[in-house]
Amino acid sequence: EIGIGTGINLDLYDFAKVSELTGLDISQGMLDKSLERVQAGGLDGKVRLVRGDAANLPFEDGAFDTVVVTYALCVIPDAEASLREVARVLKKGGKGKGYLVEHIASDFKPLASYQSFISPFIATFGKGCDPSKDIPSAVGKSGLQLMDIDRRVGGTVAFMQVQPDNIG
Repeated sequence: EIGIGTGINLDLYDFAKVSELTGLDISQGMLDKSLERVQAGGLDGKVRLVRGDAANLPFEDGAFDTVVVTYALCVIPDAEASLREVARVLKKGGKGKGYLVEHIASDFKPLASYQSFISPFIATFGKGCDPSKDIPSAVGKSGLQLMDIDRRVGGTVAFMQVQPDNIG
């Protein structure tokens, strides 16, 4: 999980099916909070926490079956570079899948214009989140295929399933 933060998603994983979870965050403070959740949940040995930059992942090519990113690409300065890294670390041959849940630019033009207008204010006061990013377009430019997208909240929040372009 890229941008694991405080580990708030840990309760959502079915550890009967997930053999190991690697959580990455750039902030040591967030990783410390994640570690508290790991220990409180008895997940030692199931969860590995790594400090690193999403735009330069410290993992080998094809290292993961699944990559999850929830509400982090809107904060990460170079979302496209981070998505290229997701493509790199996912297994090829149709075996690797990515799941992204993100604030995104609406597909409803008036709302997208409003998002662009208020984005600098939200980025300043909302811990860097830029809700005007066109993450679905960035997916297509990053070596990933957008397999499915489910837009909600006026098209401003999306659940996306992706996989590496090179599936062969």
